[in-house]
Amino acid sequence: MVRARAADEVRARHIIYQYDDKAFSMTDAISFAVMERLHITRAFTFDRHFAQYGFTVLTPDLL
Repeated sequence: MVRARAADEVRARHIIYQYDDKAFSMTDAISFAVMERLHITRAFTFDRHFAQYGFTVLTPDLL
């Protein structure tokens, strides 16, 4: 488990404001901020927002 830091919350707000054409939730944006901080570039998810933000989305056939 990785806990979000105060700086991650600040970054998440910047992400939401920067991508105002997207429907990113605060949960999405905090995930993005934490992933950026940890240099994680791939996510196993069914949430299209991760791909919209630029992460590589893994699907079961790519694992």
